[in-house]
Amino acid sequence: MSLLVTCSCGQSFRAKPELAGQRVPCPVCGNALQIPAPRPRVPSGSKPPSLTVTCQCGRSFRAKPELAGKRIACPACGVPLRIPTPAAAVAPVIEDDPLGLGDIDLANLGTPLPGPTSSTVLSAPARAPVRRRTKRNFPSIRLVLMVGGGIAGVLVALIALWMIVPLVLPLLSGGYRSPEAVFAAARQASEREDWRSFCGCLTPPSRDLLAGGMVQNMAQIIAARKFASTGGTGAEQAVDAKFQPILDVLQRHRLDDETVQRMAKELPSMPSAADAERVDRVLAPIRDRNGFIADMIAALRQIADGPGGGPFAAQSELTEVKIDGDRATGVVLSTARGFEEKQSIAFERTLGGWKIDAFHR
Repeated sequence: MSLLVTCSCGQSFRAKPELAGQRVPCPVCGNALQIPAPRPRVPSGSKPPSLTVTCQCGRSFRAKPELAGKRIACPACGVPLRIPTPAAAVAPVIEDDPLGLGDIDLANLGTPLPGPTSSTVLSAPARAPVRRRTKRNFPSIRLVLMVGGGIAGVLVALIALWMIVPLVLPLLSGGYRSPEAVFAAARQASEREDWRSFCGCLTPPSRDLLAGGMVQNMAQIIAARKFASTGGTGAEQAVDAKFQPILDVLQRHRLDDETVQRMAKELPSMPSAADAERVDRVLAPIRDRNGFIADMIAALRQIADGPGGGPFAAQSELTEVKIDGDRATGVVLSTARGFEEKQSIAFERTLGGWKIDAFHR
């Protein structure tokens, strides 16, 4: 005759009589089940005995008979407990299978589970909050998902950055996709006298080469002023009036006479590509070099009292372009006053795209 046993998860099963009084794991949730032991028939008119119930936490308790068939909370851990119905002579026999689980043999599901017992009497349904014990040996699924999601997000961001930067960097740095494109931009900027944009078409060493030449010119003007000061105040005032636009450029870029003369002495007389780092270090006092070049060209035009020719004639085109890796060469064909003129030009491809290289012609 099989015995009725009910787990805290709500499932009921049939157990063999030889398991009476032992603890086995629930085949559904794994919690410990206490197989009730057969009890003698209660004589008529006698007081019903107290009921014994065992929780999955391993504690056993005695409950009053009026609590039979009710669900109460375990006083130790708070897990819901079902108080068994008192048996007449032995534990009740389950002749049917209301849950549709079949004839589950609890004897073959594992060895009895040892555990401590307690003689606490349950007088009324406990009102402690229901708590479920969870294992802390491993991190929770939520924590694993959060950490894994964070790592995946960082990897996706790095991959996207690696793919986007090569496309966006040329636009941010003013580079161009081909030698023809940077030549057209430089020619248009020269025609508009937009010298800031024109400097953006040059490689940084080429731009510094142009700025260094203007520093040399400014140093000569400063020397002329000092020489004029020895001939009387009238001569000095005449020089200042002549070169006042250039003196305004010095003041605008916070350059004094001593700084300009020092830079002019430290600059190489015939700079080459190997002198790029040295020229960059000497021109450090000029923070906005594109603006300095633009202001100097405008001042020189003002002193000359009229517009001057640009680096490229209005009727000029780039021909014979040859690309070799990150370097390219070409020929600028210009037409002025009925004559054709050819001038070699070089280009370099940097992180900012193609730009004009004034050192290699």
